[in-house]
Amino acid sequence: MVSDETDVFAFVTEHVHQVISKSAQTMRPLKVLRCHGMNCEALRAVYKDVVIAILTYAAPAWWGFTSADDGKRLEAFTQRGVRLGLDKDDEPTLTQLVDKL
Repeated sequence: MVSDETDVFAFVTEHVHQVISKSAQTMRPLKVLRCHGMNCEALRAVYKDVVIAILTYAAPAWWGFTSADDGKRLEAFTQRGVRLGLDKDDEPTLTQLVDKL
């Protein structure tokens, strides 16, 4: 149970860490599938349907409690998807996606 404001931010920071960790574990199989010749469009679809879904799940409930560092970590993680070719640079940022929810 969270007892004060400091605990809330610590709880959310830990949650962000877990969300990024789970998303990273999901990206590993995508890299393997790419190496085995899976179509880029199919990889992008799986990335959006799985990884972005993990990152944004229930985000309206916890997003407002994220620190600036948490936000940077989340955005940096999504940029990894862009660098790997799993997402396009002109797609909405994670912040923009959460704001739409």
